[in-house]
Amino acid sequence: MHHTTVGTLNRVSTQPGAALKGEAAHQAATALPGLGIDTATRFRQAQGTDLGTQAETAWRAVPGQRPGIS
Repeated sequence: MHHTTVGTLNRVSTQPGAALKGEAAHQAATALPGLGIDTATRFRQAQGTDLGTQAETAWRAVPGQRPGIS
């Protein structure tokens, strides 16, 4: 389990059933590389493109990354 590697059993929010921070960290660490975005330069180049839209969707799907929280 990812939470044991990260070392926290805390949740991303106080909402019932909220994801563990360790799981959210794992999802965040794999969201953009899974799309081929593995550097800040590639991230900037993707802005305004279909890939950029996919990256934003993938990032916002990570628990705790809604607008104003990230």
